[in-house]
Amino acid sequence: MGVHESHDIPLEYTMKIHNMVLAKTENGSVMDTSLHYPVFKTFASHFMLNNIGNFSYPQSDINSNSMSTSENKPFISITLLVGIPGGNQEKVCSMITQTFKEDHKFVVLRQPLGSETLFNIKNLQDALGALVEQGPDPVRVIVIVAAYVEIAEIIGGIVHHPNKFVRQSCYVSTVNACIDLRNMFICNQTCFPKLIEQCQEGWVNNIIISGVKQGSKDKKIEFLRKIKPFSIHS
Repeated sequence: MGVHESHDIPLEYTMKIHNMVLAKTENGSVMDTSLHYPVFKTFASHFMLNNIGNFSYPQSDINSNSMSTSENKPFISITLLVGIPGGNQEKVCSMITQTFKEDHKFVVLRQPLGSETLFNIKNLQDALGALVEQGPDPVRVIVIVAAYVEIAEIIGGIVHHPNKFVRQSCYVSTVNACIDLRNMFICNQTCFPKLIEQCQEGWVNNIIISGVKQGSKDKKIEFLRKIKPFSIHS
């Protein structure tokens, strides 16, 4: 992840950050995201910097025989929203897509409702393969994973996709662990399985916390800061 100086950030991105707090819902009303996630504005700017530089490129730059070439430009940017069940990944996804829908085309991938398994790597690989087959138009994919699974397994399924062309067409832009503090411990300060592993330094860009009042000093947040010192958003 590169470092971006303020003068390198396009003006339209800067303006977008300053107008981030308010987002339109599907029925056209205005939602104040700060009521649900007080520092969503801070997270949004961090999210954009993680993704900045992934701009559209002309069709002429794509070889018509790209399926048989050894190198292909990646055009599918993948954002992971991971966490155990009850981490409010769906709410975070809704805010991201509503806020940035005028700037990007989003596709949201999740396990089908009613599925016997919470996460299936083959289903994810098949979905990415289908998106790549649709063409080289830039797409931002949000993958929602609400399961007791380690991030390494999810990323491994993407970067080691069995289809070489799909591997070359996709890249993981940000990994965000979503945690509801009210759904963090089983009992006696024993965390749910895989929750700590999903927050480990080196795998996660952001930890997005919900279930906490603005300005409160919850000991659970301090506990998470010891695991991931930076990029905690509540």
